[in-house]
Amino acid sequence: MTRFKHWKIIVLFVLVFLAGGVAGSLITDYVGKRVFARAFDFDRWPDGMIHGLESRMTLTADQKVKLRVIGEQLAAQMKGTLEGAIAESGRIIVDTQREVDAVLTPEQRVIHAQMKAEFRKGLKDGMGVTLPDQ
Repeated sequence: MTRFKHWKIIVLFVLVFLAGGVAGSLITDYVGKRVFARAFDFDRWPDGMIHGLESRMTLTADQKVKLRVIGEQLAAQMKGTLEGAIAESGRIIVDTQREVDAVLTPEQRVIHAQMKAEFRKGLKDGMGVTLPDQ
């Protein structure tokens, strides 16, 4: 019985450890989503580019105007590239789902249809991405 003399302290340490793990996980998830969303907020890119340059050098007003135009062009190109990649990825996913459906039995297709609907909802809710129609 002397071994478990301090069992309350051990349980307390385990609970504190678990609470820290849960809190860390939730904070990481929240911060990660914010960082991801900000990284793909293309409207912020021109200001971010100018701010990054200004932190290391002095820019004239004329340079800032020209750099803003360059930053806006970059943001538009990156946004278009990303939108194109998402659209192409969506097409590939839908095509693959069609191929999978061709292999499945009618009963399995019903289950697969439910899985596809859940997948679409997850993409829409989690990333704001809508797959093309099947």
